[in-house]
Amino acid sequence: MHAYLAQNFRLNYCSINHSIYYSISRSKDKQDNEPTRPTYTFKNLFRSRYSHGFTLIETLMVVSITAILLAITLPSMRSMIEKSSVSSAVNAFSTAVNLTRVEAIKRGISVVMCPSTNADTADPSCLSNGSDWSGGWIIFTDRLKSNSFSSANSILIQAQGGLRGSGPITQNPIAILVFRPNGLMSAVTSEISFDSPSISSEQKRRLCLGPSGRPQLINDPSKVCT
Repeated sequence: MHAYLAQNFRLNYCSINHSIYYSISRSKDKQDNEPTRPTYTFKNLFRSRYSHGFTLIETLMVVSITAILLAITLPSMRSMIEKSSVSSAVNAFSTAVNLTRVEAIKRGISVVMCPSTNADTADPSCLSNGSDWSGGWIIFTDRLKSNSFSSANSILIQAQGGLRGSGPITQNPIAILVFRPNGLMSAVTSEISFDSPSISSEQKRRLCLGPSGRPQLINDPSKVCT
């Protein structure tokens, strides 16, 4: 009986040892066949992440591409900005003309809109010479029909300073707009031209004012007011 147990124990022990040896050998062979993976430390990670940079050639290429893009886009951007400034000037002037006409009808007296270079001061006045409206304008009641603003006899309705980014705003043939109590203009017709800061003919716009006093926009620079 003892001999049988001893023999059985010896067989089991050998079988276990053989299994363990086979498992260890197989695991070792598998590790040997796998590619070696680098060991990363904090220092290595920091170095691999921040050691890369741009070469001189790459930097010059980026600068060159940026310069080309700017050369292409800047003219179109400038044209767009000037077009926007001209449109803003036309809209502001048209609104002021309509306000002058409405105030004349509402108050039942003559109301004047004239160019001014000191509209944003405490004592504004009409431009004494010339017909440039780019410096601003004032709108006031003219009970005495003197076509001039007086703080004693006139009521200041609006004072508009120079329009930012606007080019020349000129009027032909007169430099003053007078609306009667019935809403009609005292002059027969008037033409106001709006130019861009670069005086580009493509950006030029015109406002036509007839006897009715209603502004009419002309986008075609080749046409004139009739």
